[in-house]
Amino acid sequence: GWKIAWIVFRGVITNPIVFMAILGLIVNPIIKHKIPHIVEPLLTVLSRSFDGVALFYLGMSMVGKFKRLPGFALLVPIFLVSVKELIFPILAQQMVEALDPNGNLSNFGFLYGTIPSAPALLFYSNKYSLATDLIATSLVLCTLLSAPIIFISAHMISLTSLQQAKIEDQLTT
Repeated sequence: GWKIAWIVFRGVITNPIVFMAILGLIVNPIIKHKIPHIVEPLLTVLSRSFDGVALFYLGMSMVGKFKRLPGFALLVPIFLVSVKELIFPILAQQMVEALDPNGNLSNFGFLYGTIPSAPALLFYSNKYSLATDLIATSLVLCTLLSAPIIFISAHMISLTSLQQAKIEDQLTT
């Protein structure tokens, strides 16, 4: 029992993302919440390059994958993306509304739920050899489907804040 717990604990602590998050929590009070000027340019360059590299890796991992996936194998990514983009925003909205019944954050919860999954998920699936093709396909489909859903959702949320007279004018534009 303890041996398995130790293996799991060691695996979590040695995970680069978890390790760096813990290191950041420890170092942050020491440097008084201000990144040293010597390190800031390097960290800025590294943080800006991650998005492009992650999306490039996602694109490269998808080369030729749609042809190899039979029709039935596409059902799982389509189901996952449908749940993520259609059901999760409603759940997020309801959870935010339950946590903050007097606030106006439920629309934010809905819009936040429509944001696509992060490409970093592909790095994890590749590192642990967990259905990389399936996850890459799901990420691409989710990214493509989320753009119109975010646009429509944001437009509909903005309509709820307008006065009745302005709604007709807004709908015609």
